[in-house]
Amino acid sequence: MWVGLIVVTVIGTVLPGAAWWLTRRMASGKPPYSRTRMDAFGAPMDAVEAWLADHTALPALRRWSIRQAVFGGRVADEQSLRPVAQQLAVALLAGEINSDIQGWSGWALAVVGGSEVIFAVVACLVAGRVVPWLVAPAAYGAVALTAGLIRPRLLRSRLERAVRLNT
Repeated sequence: MWVGLIVVTVIGTVLPGAAWWLTRRMASGKPPYSRTRMDAFGAPMDAVEAWLADHTALPALRRWSIRQAVFGGRVADEQSLRPVAQQLAVALLAGEINSDIQGWSGWALAVVGGSEVIFAVVACLVAGRVVPWLVAPAAYGAVALTAGLIRPRLLRSRLERAVRLNT
């Protein structure tokens, strides 16, 4: 009988009280992207997009084409956009814009991939044979390790090429 009374008390008072407390806390929370800058459509802007919006009076589609040209290491589509593309590439190389030019995401990818390969090799050594379900993670880890190590150099060379081509 006591067990039934405890269950009814928990279901009748504690759960509604916890739900009320949780919803009150959720309502007072900050909305997502509350600390980031938003564009005219309410989408969050990263550092590169904010720099382009501050230094140029271009619409979003032209800013996007500049961004794609710079990060792709290509010439900007229009002659009038080439000086802006060069300035953006120079600012990224100089570290004036807080972006992923140092390749932190690439290094993180390399660390995760390397640890995955090490785990697969150690598990196979402990088992004394190649474990079939570890072959795919080991292959993915090797690819991620290679991509993570190449990415920062590739990004830097593309930015340097964008500076040369957009002069």
